[in-house]
Formats: sequence, structure tokens, C-alpha cells
Amino acid sequence: MKKNKFTFMFIPNAEQSIRRIRFPPYLMAVIPIVIVLIILIISYWQYNLHQQSSVEINVLSEQIETNKDSFQDSLIEKDQTIEHLQDDILELTSEVDEIKQQIDELRELEKDLLNLAEEGSFSIKDLSIDEIGHLNTGVGGREIPLSEYLETLISESDEYVNGLKNEVNILSSNLEEIKKTMQEKVDLMKVTPSIWPTDTAKVTSWYGIRKDPYTNVDSFHSGIDIDGNYQDPIYATADGTVEEIGFDNQLGIYVLITHTNELKTLYMHLDQTLVQEEESITKGQKIALMGSSGRSTGTHLHYEVLSRGYPVNPSPYLNGEALD
Repeated sequence: MKKNKFTFMFIPNAEQSIRRIRFPPYLMAVIPIVIVLIILIISYWQYNLHQQSSVEINVLSEQIETNKDSFQDSLIEKDQTIEHLQDDILELTSEVDEIKQQIDELRELEKDLLNLAEEGSFSIKDLSIDEIGHLNTGVGGREIPLSEYLETLISESDEYVNGLKNEVNILSSNLEEIKKTMQEKVDLMKVTPSIWPTDTAKVTSWYGIRKDPYTNVDSFHSGIDIDGNYQDPIYATADGTVEEIGFDNQLGIYVLITHTNELKTLYMHLDQTLVQEEESITKGQKIALMGSSGRSTGTHLHYEVLSRGYPVNPSPYLNGEALD
């Protein structure tokens, strides 16, 4: 008995022959089963792929959470480090501002010293503060974490700033001592006779033993006689106070000026005085006019320097040598 078969006919076109494909009936049952199996296999494969992906996703999520916690901890640590560094930088900035203020004060002190030097004819060398050394920091040879490097840099900078502050304080103290010493010298110079009392420097008779111009007998001349013209100006040779103004047959019109407890100057044979007793005067101030009053052979100034009440040689004072 002939079995039934399914026939599939393919008719390409009118010019080609018809093609027939015959299938046994059981294939019609097998084909759906095969299709279902293929679908099941594909579904199982997709399921396994999904499960595997889910596992990998979970692992990655856990790693992300772990890294996130680690990053957060690292970020917190870095924030704390940055905050600490900022505090250190603010502190260093404050210290630098303090040093700048001290340097400004030293510059003012330097100006005072230069003014004292100019006033007292002293020279000051190597006292200027032109610049402060800059901090140079370098690394090499290995990689250093930035936070560690910055902390090291701030630590070194802090030590440098502290050392610099100590040097500034020492220098300031030294300059203050120099200023004090120079001020004392300037003050001493102001009250120490050190200039000529006249515009001319022509001495007609020096300090010491000489022939008396009236008796021609050896006598002690207690000052110097300086030649000049009638009513030439007479100047105070140092700061002081007019102690006495008067007239004497020997001295003529005279002015006595007190400079210190030990030093006085005496100006004799004047034509007239230009100051009053107890008047404060300054070095170089015009105090009288030259004349020939008293025991005098002609117009001149008799000038004396008295130390502790006794006349001394005025020559060292005229040349400023008494200050050395």
C-alpha cells in the first residue's frame, strides 16, 4: 500500500519547470517540535547570558561601592589635608606680613640712621636691607605625593620664616643699638664746640705762652685771637645756653655760653651781642659782632674753650678733633 506524502510545488515562472518536494507526514509533526526546541535552546541561552550578566553586574556594583567608599575616604582625607595646608599657609602669610612690617620698620630705622649720619658727618656702610632671600625648594629622584610634598614644603618654609624672623629681630636690635650710639654721638657733637666762630680762620695769636702785646713780657694766652673786620659775625660753636653777657675792662664785651656740665665757650672783645642771657642757641647761630672792646690792640675775636672751668687749647675743637 502506497504511503501518503505531502508535496510542495515550486513554480518559478512559466518558462521553467515545476519543482516538487515531497515530505513524509511525520515531518509535519517533527518540524514544530524542532522549532520549539530551537526556541527553548535560544531562550535558555539568553537566560544563562542574563544570569551571567546579572552576576557580573552585581560584582561590578560591589566593586563600584567599594571604590566609592575608598574614594570618599580618600576625598575626606584630601579635604582635611587641604584644610590643614590652608591653615598653615594662612599662618605663614600672617608671619610673612609681620616680617614685612618689621622690614618696613627697619627701613625707617635705616633712614633715621642715615639722617643721623648726614647730620653728624658719619658714614654708615652695610646697614641697608635691600632684599630678603627667597625660599627655593626642589625635589628629584623619586615621586612624592603632593600632600606630603606640600606639608614638607610648609614645614621647611615655617622653619625658614622662623629663622628669618629671628634674624630680623637680631638685626633690628643691632640697628637700635647703632641708632642709640649714633644719637648719643650726634647729641654730643651738637654740644661740643667743633666749628670756627668766624668766617675767617686767620689766627693772629695762638693758645699758650706769648709776649704780652702791651708789656712785651712772657704771659699765658688762654685762648686764640682770630683776625677779622669790624662787625664781622660771630657764631656759636656748639648748641648751648647763654650763661652770661657782660663788659669787663680786660675782656671788653663778652658772651659766655654753657654747652655741657664740663664745656663752655667764651667770646671776647665784641662790638655788640645779638643774644640774651638764658637764651638757648644752636651751633652756627650768629650771637655777636666782632669789635675791639676791652684790652685790645685792634679788631679781632678772643675765643676760649673752658673745660671744667679751666681754659684748654681750642685748636682740637676748631678742627673737630675733640670728637674723635
